[in-house]
Amino acid sequence: MPTKTETSFLNHQKIPLRLTFNVKGLSKKEYQKQMRKIGAVIAIGAPPCKAYGHTIRTRAGHCAQCDTSRIAYMLRNDNPAYIYVGLSPSYQLHKIGSSTSPVNRIKTLNGLGYANTSDWKLIHKVKVNRAGEKELMIHQLLGSYRYEISYKRDGEHVNCREIFNASLDLIMDTVNYICRIK
Repeated sequence: MPTKTETSFLNHQKIPLRLTFNVKGLSKKEYQKQMRKIGAVIAIGAPPCKAYGHTIRTRAGHCAQCDTSRIAYMLRNDNPAYIYVGLSPSYQLHKIGSSTSPVNRIKTLNGLGYANTSDWKLIHKVKVNRAGEKELMIHQLLGSYRYEISYKRDGEHVNCREIFNASLDLIMDTVNYICRIK
């Protein structure tokens, strides 16, 4: 059972208890394995962090209270969503991402002029569990095909990290392979 302080933090962050796991007395390696098995993303009762003595960690072992952005990342990483493949016909480049609404995501990319183009087309999507994790695996497998490009957004240069210069066959084989993994 979480302490009053932990309960208050969980409520403030809108984290349901079903996504938590009491790790008191477990090693990091032990609790990570068990949390992954049951789908928990937040560890409660962890050894206190060095900075402020917080006892809530992400499954990766980071202090969730010192850096709450890690919570959003973990939740997004674990949630079901679509892995999608976009194509820019003018550049013959592919974008591989995850989104709960790939059609809207493509519209957003075009509106932003993402990667200096506004002709993105959605060419493939597949709904998967743990979409963020699978997206990362796909990006790692296709790492040698990553295409470095930046564009200007709100006056700032933004590096695009999800653009690949590879054959459609290779991209589709990679995406479909990773999406079949449970």
